[in-house]
Amino acid sequence: MKLYTHKILYLLVVLLTSYGCATAQKVERYSVGALNDNRVVYALPQTILYMQVTSEVAREIPGELSLYAERYLGTSNAVMEPALKYHLKGIELGARGVANEEQRFSIDFRKNSTATNVSLTDDGVLVGINLQEEVVLPKPIDVRSNELKWEELPEIKFPLEYIQATTAAAKAKILADNIYRIRESRDLVVSGESEQPFADGKALEIAVKRLDNEEAAYTRQFNGVRQSQEIVQLADHLSATEEGRHVVARFSTREGLLPADDLRGEPIYLEIKVVEQSAPLDEKEQKRLERRLSKGIVYCVPGTVRATITYRGEVLERREVPVAQLGNLEALDMVLFNTKGHTTSVELYPMNGGLKEVKEINL
Repeated sequence: MKLYTHKILYLLVVLLTSYGCATAQKVERYSVGALNDNRVVYALPQTILYMQVTSEVAREIPGELSLYAERYLGTSNAVMEPALKYHLKGIELGARGVANEEQRFSIDFRKNSTATNVSLTDDGVLVGINLQEEVVLPKPIDVRSNELKWEELPEIKFPLEYIQATTAAAKAKILADNIYRIRESRDLVVSGESEQPFADGKALEIAVKRLDNEEAAYTRQFNGVRQSQEIVQLADHLSATEEGRHVVARFSTREGLLPADDLRGEPIYLEIKVVEQSAPLDEKEQKRLERRLSKGIVYCVPGTVRATITYRGEVLERREVPVAQLGNLEALDMVLFNTKGHTTSVELYPMNGGLKEVKEINL
């Protein structure tokens, strides 16, 4: 097995087909026998971090008659000015792997090898060999699917006298009178004192709902509208190895998630502390390792960092993350795939290249 130059990358891209979706990436399987020289090129990953920031977004829209809300309806908290406000609800830290261009290898399989299927991500990271189940990799959410989408308000059918009124004060008086008439009508319907009979409970329910909707529509003209929704915004490509405390993004109650250099928001800090890192090898150890790597399936024994996210002095997330760049390389002996009558399945962690499972399977 040899470490290939970047030219091999372009050959691999031609061979790969990817399937994407909003939050997941499909891993494709490749038949070794389909390649002319029984060779598959793969990469080990480089670990990067990302943050998914969940916010509640509130929108306020004043009504046409908001200045008259307290006078006619007794409302003291009517919306007076349009506003859009973000409230930070939580931050989730995730890790994913991207192909490390300095760690691309090829697997040369012999004719009788049992390693018949190799699973790669769309950029060529090795996920497994002879996997029996489809692998779906988590990815940061596609923020384009979380754009603000507000519920449309129903059209209001105003009384003719309201439409014909020429001043806001006159409109407010007319609409307030209609609101009180609606409330009185509903009380009569519910109490059974209405002059209009109802065939059954369903008809009564429909009548009450119609009055409720009409009152709500008229009341919005005074009180305004308050709507809210939850969205997820993404900060991606964060370093998993740069020790210390760094501003990686900012958050604004007016704009939501912002880049680290946008001073309109308050800082979100990511602190990285290395917990475990592979020790450097001496010359003899390095040569023995290179011999093992040249004869097997290369994988990573990752190091570990402790990642802490803070905002406004509060710790929002803290977790230990395996990181490929802080680890060392190892190799699985090809004898696993050259033993007659036995078929081996190997699965790796695509975020860090670590060995997840090695087992014998029945085909």
